Amino acid sequence: SEELELTHLVGVDHVDQLLHLLEYRGSQKESLEEVVHRFDFESLVEEYGLDSSPEPQVTLKQDYELVLKKDFTEWCSLLASKKIFSFDLETTSLDVHKAEIVGFACCFDDEKAYYVPCGHVERADDQITKEELCEALKAILENPEVKKVGQNLKYDVEVLLTHGVHVRGVWFDTMIAAYLLHPDTGGYGLTQLAKEHLRYEMIEYNEVVQDGQLFSDVSLAEAVAYAAEDAHIAWLLYEKFAPLIEKYELKRVCYEVENPLIEVLAAVEHFGMRLDSTLLESMSKDVAIQLRDLEGRIYGEAECEFNLNSPKQIGEVLFDKLGISTQGVKKTKTGYSTNQAVLEKLADEHPVPALILEYRGLHKLKSTYLDSLPKEVSEVTGRLHTRLNQTIAATGRLSSSEPNLQNIPIQTELGRRVRAAFIPSEGSLLISADYSQIELRLLAHLSGDEALIDSFRHGIDIHERTAREVLDIPEGETVTSEQRRLGKTMNFGIVYGMSGFRLARELGISVGEGNDYIERYFGRYPKVQQYFDSLEKQMEESGEVRTLLGRRRVISEIEQGARDRNFVKRAAMNAPLQGSAADLIKLAMIRMDRVIREESLPLTMVLQVHDELLFELSMNSLAEGNVQHYKLRIQQEMEGVMELSVPLSVGVSSGDNWEEAHS
Repeated sequence: SEELELTHLVGVDHVDQLLHLLEYRGSQKESLEEVVHRFDFESLVEEYGLDSSPEPQVTLKQDYELVLKKDFTEWCSLLASKKIFSFDLETTSLDVHKAEIVGFACCFDDEKAYYVPCGHVERADDQITKEELCEALKAILENPEVKKVGQNLKYDVEVLLTHGVHVRGVWFDTMIAAYLLHPDTGGYGLTQLAKEHLRYEMIEYNEVVQDGQLFSDVSLAEAVAYAAEDAHIAWLLYEKFAPLIEKYELKRVCYEVENPLIEVLAAVEHFGMRLDSTLLESMSKDVAIQLRDLEGRIYGEAECEFNLNSPKQIGEVLFDKLGISTQGVKKTKTGYSTNQAVLEKLADEHPVPALILEYRGLHKLKSTYLDSLPKEVSEVTGRLHTRLNQTIAATGRLSSSEPNLQNIPIQTELGRRVRAAFIPSEGSLLISADYSQIELRLLAHLSGDEALIDSFRHGIDIHERTAREVLDIPEGETVTSEQRRLGKTMNFGIVYGMSGFRLARELGISVGEGNDYIERYFGRYPKVQQYFDSLEKQMEESGEVRTLLGRRRVISEIEQGARDRNFVKRAAMNAPLQGSAADLIKLAMIRMDRVIREESLPLTMVLQVHDELLFELSMNSLAEGNVQHYKLRIQQEMEGVMELSVPLSVGVSSGDNWEEAHS
């Protein structure tokens, strides 16, 4: 019966986990009050007997000054005397290549802030021009000894790059600081941070800029109130967050990694990549033919036509018309699930599920990449400019958006061909530098496991060794490719907290065998097990774990109580490894940027994806023989960025497109 099946599924092994979830851990009133007021769950205040009023909204002392042409020179002298200030640009667009600078706001004390208009319609003759602004501030903004503070500074740095100003000395981004302090919460916008940390309600953009207007249309009185407030609040948040960064021992990751990275990311995004749109258009036409062919085959096998993009209709065809069993298939509001896992499971029972999977893969590739990427090319630069985000992934990894270049499928030949459309500038070559097995090397270093360390120090194939250890393959006997695949799956799976069930699904073996392999793995690498146990204990006791450079991954007591123990365990195991890998690749970006600038190397960093950095090498003034020299130079710099108990390994290759360079 269904009840007996449920009892069987839960089993004795899961009772401890269930009891753990049901445990009463006492009232966490302060944490609950913070959540309730932060997310406006005011209906819960009375129900749980909470404090009905958060800290009162404050009125800040504000002395905001408009700086017009007649006072600009004197004001510049004042700014030049400061060693640190916050600043914010007002512009006409979020697109950094189209944005015209309308004004410059700055602040360097608790009450006074300034706004220098340079593009407003009102009183245009009384304002300096944007060219005069950039020329006057260039020396200050490009001086690395003068510390710059702000909110989401990458945007401002990119806009200034467009106008010929290379900002140096980025010291403190309040958005980054909020993220480092609370990497799991999200919501790092200036308005929310002001409300949450200063109890202050900021002026909203749509309060001053009406529909159809640009900021240049806003009156100077409204503009100074809005713009100077931005710089002022950023300054106050800096004063609030800086001591917290020190208190929570985040200084290294804040001042040596994340903030210096802002200038690097701004340059990478701003330069962008060249795209062969003609190749993608040709591929799109080919895929359209394949999709039509697949449609015909699916309809023929199903003996009816239906909407291949409708999960509901697919479910009706598979389970009602074709009579495929629904046993083990989850039921949703619209019918039985037809997600990828379900279709993969059903593929052996009928040809249609496998054909639908193939159709979906091709359809997604066509819509997401072949058809969409050419539309993302900037009409200003003729290049593709992805955004590399620092505050999305809780682990510290960069994420890519608009477009996302991290999820291009490379398991298939067609997916790999998409990367062939990313090409260098005319007269240049692409160089790919990719860290090898970085998380496994970090695991060896952090756990101190002698067998892992020995493998990396002596250049032993770690996947072959794991297969040999787990499967008891004697020395001298060849490890097959299938056996090595098991070793590779285990090595990378263990890093992500893979269960015996997941391993069994990946390898097509029984759950019992999967559990047995994992047990044997930890038997061969005992310090890895000890290390993971210590992380789990640390997470349960303190609610956080740290990377090599001190980055935090925080899971509150409320979250630990609400989520199952396996989630907490996986997060504890994974965060220090993924986070340390993130820290390492970011340090590599900072180092490479500095070396390229200081030595005027003919290299430009154009992209970061996972553990890979992509560079353009200008061939215009280079002999062919110099390519190897620069590849070796990149490898040496990246391998020397962090000293571990095992050597870092970077594979470097070059080519006329991204796919060729990555091969």
